[in-house]
Amino acid sequence: MTAKQDDGKTARSEAHAIRMMMDAKSRSSAEELIDELLRQALSGDMLALKLLINRIWPGRRGAVVRFAYPKIRRSEDIGPAINSLGQQAADGVLTPDEARLLLCLVEARARVFEAAQTTAEIAELRERIDVLAAAAGLASPSHVPN
Repeated sequence: MTAKQDDGKTARSEAHAIRMMMDAKSRSSAEELIDELLRQALSGDMLALKLLINRIWPGRRGAVVRFAYPKIRRSEDIGPAINSLGQQAADGVLTPDEARLLLCLVEARARVFEAAQTTAEIAELRERIDVLAAAAGLASPSHVPN
């Protein structure tokens, strides 16, 4: 391990120890802290009020975006779907990050289609092997126990 890596590991360990200490201290006085924050918020302290509201109703991580999500019903729809999302990013309808996240969904659909295709191909190959085995008077390998 290099000195730089060791320094990073030490810093992370120290930060972790501090977080653990703060967690323990805050757990022991959590009720008092919340009561004080609530008292301050009710007396007009806007920062205390903001802290409470942000804790109760945290902001969304992203904004709602309206766009045309391409229909993907079969594997042949994957290419046009990717093109559609790319075009929407190029047109400014989607940000590049939004398009990237949506492409992950398209890729997941592609993997589902690929797995289904592979399963069908394996079943077809097993059928062919059974037919060839029967024609040769052999036991079918797909019916032989492991």
